[in-house]
Amino acid sequence: MRTLPAFAAFALITSTLSPAITDACGIAPPRLAVLSSHWGPGASETRSFVVFPEKVTVDRYEQWTLLAPRSYDNARIAERDSNAMKVTLVGESGTNVIEADHRVVLDNSFNVDMEAHDALEVPVGRKDQFSIAILGDARGARWESLEKAGLTTTTRYTKEQPGYAVDVMRDNVVIGTYTGQVLGVLVHRGVRWIVEKDGATARADRLF
Repeated sequence: MRTLPAFAAFALITSTLSPAITDACGIAPPRLAVLSSHWGPGASETRSFVVFPEKVTVDRYEQWTLLAPRSYDNARIAERDSNAMKVTLVGESGTNVIEADHRVVLDNSFNVDMEAHDALEVPVGRKDQFSIAILGDARGARWESLEKAGLTTTTRYTKEQPGYAVDVMRDNVVIGTYTGQVLGVLVHRGVRWIVEKDGATARADRLF
């Protein structure tokens, strides 16, 4: 989560399916979700999932399938009823709008928080590099690395949880501080957003 400098106020949004909350300028951040990809020596292909942030409860009788057998990745899935949804994957590989319907519960993913979450499987190749998912059709969106956006980061230790903070800087001036992983910059509908991943939650923070 971002810590706001005293001279500015920025809006954060979590990746839920609830209506987006607008910032002080009346602009709604894109609704985001974390991506989790898995491949191991016992798997024939990469399997990737758009992960929704809410934790779900599973019972002891669930039928689980390992995603990467014979590897250190213990992620597993349990099947759920099909429910089609459109998402947009964005990253160094470009922008890809996908409609998928394979719903599962994803558990033990080291890409997320090792907890059980509802997820949507999406087709992603082993060499594809997508950083984030936007809920819905956002074919005009594009991705920028922090370097391309003219930003740098430094990580420092703090006394508060989780014990560290990431400062994002432009021209050596701190413009925001985060406690999650800063992935890059999303350009969506003409507005640029810093994207932060914190466990199973992705946030878009407007870049001024």
